[in-house]
Amino acid sequence: MLEVITNPIVVSVVVMTVLCLIKVNVYLSIIAAGIVCGALGGLNPLESINLFISGMGSSLGPMFSRLLLGMLAVALTVTGVGDVLAPRIAKIMGKSSFALIIGMFLVACCCETLITLGAVFTTILIPPLLASFNEFEVDRRKVCTVIMCGLEVGYVCIPAGYGTQFMEIVATEMNNNGIQATVGDIAMANIPIIFMLLAGVALVMVAFRKPRHYEPVPGVTAPAEGEEVMATSEMPKFERKHILALIAALSSVVMQIITGSLPCGALFAVVLLIAFHVVKFKDFDELAISGMMRMAYVTFVLMAGSGYATVSKGVGDVEGLVSNTVSLLGGSKAMGAFVMLMLGLVVTMGIGSSWGTVPIVAVVMVPMGLQMGFSVPAIIMMVSVSAALGDAGSPASDQTLLPTSAFNVDGQHDHIWDTCVPSFICVNAPLLIGGVIAACLM
Repeated sequence: MLEVITNPIVVSVVVMTVLCLIKVNVYLSIIAAGIVCGALGGLNPLESINLFISGMGSSLGPMFSRLLLGMLAVALTVTGVGDVLAPRIAKIMGKSSFALIIGMFLVACCCETLITLGAVFTTILIPPLLASFNEFEVDRRKVCTVIMCGLEVGYVCIPAGYGTQFMEIVATEMNNNGIQATVGDIAMANIPIIFMLLAGVALVMVAFRKPRHYEPVPGVTAPAEGEEVMATSEMPKFERKHILALIAALSSVVMQIITGSLPCGALFAVVLLIAFHVVKFKDFDELAISGMMRMAYVTFVLMAGSGYATVSKGVGDVEGLVSNTVSLLGGSKAMGAFVMLMLGLVVTMGIGSSWGTVPIVAVVMVPMGLQMGFSVPAIIMMVSVSAALGDAGSPASDQTLLPTSAFNVDGQHDHIWDTCVPSFICVNAPLLIGGVIAACLM
């Protein structure tokens, strides 16, 4: 037991998590964890930092993709597509709460795969829809949590857009830790996760089934003083630029399939936006910088995760940690799966990045899974679930921060109690329970 508790990886993960929970910057927390791991493994601070930096370069490919997708997301945002789509979605929704749930779930999936906006879409579509939500007394906690489920289905289970990028990271870390895997292998192994997240949607429907009243706020979710309500016939016009913007966005997926390259797909879509004159060439420099800045933080967190993984593999005594942990668990697959998934939950909750979690947890989970007799698909699935666990409940995650900013434009949606807590319970519980069951059966 003592050997497990004092292992450099365990100590450094605890340090990283504690630092994140007390609001130390995530990037600095991961660097500090790498230095602690190196020090406990016999390295001086300079040697630890050099080893850390050498590992950061292993994630440059996914980082390049993410920066290009950031440019595309910002370019699509400025076209005003959200402003013309939101009232039409409200009209289609009518008074059906079920239609709302299905619609938001599908939109979230599409924004991780077909139109690579990710959680940014909430800041575009949700504010114009809040008046309709208020009219029908829809509990925003329900909509917010269903969006979390849709986003996770998109990037964890579907090999397109951000889904491809996530699966490439998982495949890379599997290969780095002794299991050969392709994006196709990841997609097949992650099919059970779809059903876990659908169970989360069902749980949300039950937990937040009662109507909830929100006060209309003039100028935000109600007409300002002296302003008339826009008639249905006066909806924002669906212009040529909006159609071309959607065509460009969808082309990124087509090009990705043709070339097998996510960066090529994103770059092609950006070029089309300029060629169609949807985005003016003279304005593109500003959009490119804005897009890269939007993605830069997550990019560096992921690079730091790869750097930490390199340090932990180099001096963290992974073999000793795995063998001692397996001995403590007595060979129980169920307990082994639970412990590994809880590791993923703790790390993701701490750093707020599912992408950054993969390199950190794969170091331990892959060898431990092999030693405990789990199948390769089961190990892949557990690594993916570990990354998704906590992403929907972490206060530092894009998946919670962006929806909160969208739902709280009128000051009636709390980040912790209306976004983080409901999504933590309704998304993580099915993932944790379903992940243990699926791992034992696969």
